[in-house]
Amino acid sequence: MTTRQISTVAFLLLLGTVTPVAAQTSNGHTFQDLLPNHVGNNWTYEGSGFAVDGTRREIFAVRRSGGWVYFEGVPGWGDGWIWESGINARAWVWNPNRRTFAFWADLGVGQGGSFTVDQDAGMGCWDGATYMISNEDFTADTPVGTFNQALEITLVNQNCADAGVTRVVFSPNFGIVEYETQSIGGPRRWVIQHAVVDGREYNADPFRGGLRSSATLDKAVYTVGPTTDGTIQPDTMSIQLEIVNGTDNAIDYTYFSGQTFDIIITDSEGTEVYRWSFGKAFILPVIQKQLLPGERIRVGDEIELRNNEGDVLPPADYKVEIVHVGRGLDVSVTTPFKIED
Repeated sequence: MTTRQISTVAFLLLLGTVTPVAAQTSNGHTFQDLLPNHVGNNWTYEGSGFAVDGTRREIFAVRRSGGWVYFEGVPGWGDGWIWESGINARAWVWNPNRRTFAFWADLGVGQGGSFTVDQDAGMGCWDGATYMISNEDFTADTPVGTFNQALEITLVNQNCADAGVTRVVFSPNFGIVEYETQSIGGPRRWVIQHAVVDGREYNADPFRGGLRSSATLDKAVYTVGPTTDGTIQPDTMSIQLEIVNGTDNAIDYTYFSGQTFDIIITDSEGTEVYRWSFGKAFILPVIQKQLLPGERIRVGDEIELRNNEGDVLPPADYKVEIVHVGRGLDVSVTTPFKIED
């Protein structure tokens, strides 16, 4: 599929000349809200059921061409191009064998409403299947958190001997939180364990209701480029670490200087290129604190994307780690990001 073909299809879809414009969900969400499609987003699931207990599966948003995004690991399908509307709750896929696009889903038909996937979508057991919006206010309790006002779809009928995907739960501004499939051997359920969505990392809580942490970036992709005077201007990153005490006990921790956090950026080889504390001096008092049950703390900063020598970081793939340095509350979260021209 060429960039011109993808862009042309996206343009026609935006105009509504290919299929009628459908509504958003009852909560006002578009398909881009329900499956955020920024490159770099990824979701990891753990399976339970017939022959998959403990098995992991992943979904990745890999690359973009026009308004289309190439996903890897889509449940019941695999890898392919998806066009998601940002004005309604519809989505289409690209069939490379037929070299045409096909209707995939309309999540805006309302609770009790249904949609049917195009018969020639090239999506395996999705082809020709009918799904119903079974719940527009579903609550999914998962290892990475509780998702409210999620949208649940369930299979009504299809033509496969294996039933394929029988149920999917989409959470606004997150993506798929869980889904179910049916094999000849029996049902299988897949539940989210880790995700990076639009710069925010979601980690599984090792003990439910315990200490939770998450890092939030202001965006997943940053840019760098020349200014009018010919100099190279770096982008800025805003990053924040949040720690929540979900236990029943107070947690004691100690700062041994005025430094409460650090930010470390590494390149694709794992080499450190930036450290927030590099060259900084901190006062030396020892400060003892407590994080009470239900309390949270937030640390972070806005930084220019330069290395420790002050040079602008070039376009590439990176990881940023934000660390809370209080002893007794040693927490760090690492999140991938990208710099582009």
